[in-house]
Amino acid sequence: MSNRPRIARFVDAITHSGPGYDTAGSAAEVRVTELEQQPADAAGELAEAREHNDRTCEAVAARDQAEAALDATYRERAHLVAHLAAIHPSHIGHTDPTAPDWAVVTVETPAGQMTWHIAERDMDLFTHVQPTNRICRGWDGHTTDEKYQRMRDLTQAAPSLLKLEVVADQQAAYIKQLTDRITTLEHVAAGNRQHVATIVPELEKAEAAIARVRALHAPADFHGRTICVDCSSYGNGSTDNVPAPYPCPTIRALDEQQPTT
Repeated sequence: MSNRPRIARFVDAITHSGPGYDTAGSAAEVRVTELEQQPADAAGELAEAREHNDRTCEAVAARDQAEAALDATYRERAHLVAHLAAIHPSHIGHTDPTAPDWAVVTVETPAGQMTWHIAERDMDLFTHVQPTNRICRGWDGHTTDEKYQRMRDLTQAAPSLLKLEVVADQQAAYIKQLTDRITTLEHVAAGNRQHVATIVPELEKAEAAIARVRALHAPADFHGRTICVDCSSYGNGSTDNVPAPYPCPTIRALDEQQPTT
């Protein structure tokens, strides 16, 4: 219910109450006008706030829709790349240090190597692809433009390029590369085993000699002092040489200890 009639009667009573009340009446009318304007101003601000909120909600919805569309596009691309990886030698792993959260699938085709980054949510499409290991061929340095040029070459190639014999030759060459790498590693391992087989007996002889030296320079108690048996020529409770403290220089040398002063 509006307070306008009551306020108006109040103003009229003031302005018509006699001399001396004209000024007060004018001030009251101004205040009444201000009070009447405040709800209109508040309503305008509320309308602006609601419009801003609507625009914000629309922007958020548009962003979410765009992100969903982008995810769907990546998913569709991942399906196609997974199929390509199923028909050509390929491997997948987190090999790009600049994008550690994305795996990289590497596909070796007759037209050349191609690689794609794969999101974690799409990894379920690549369970048929072997994990990248140390004998897998790494990125050959191709750019994105070069990759899709190879894709066009693969798509538009003469039939002879896509003959099974050609594909088989490409795969055979790739397998030979891996086999050669394995052979090299096996030769290195064999050389290491041969080297170990040669030095182990020598190490055992050296350890036996050290044990004999330690036995000769064993410690013995001599009148409350610990002396070296060999350096002191100790036997039968007496020494032929000046008693040499233990550890003697020989034992310290074996233990790599600094001489005492």
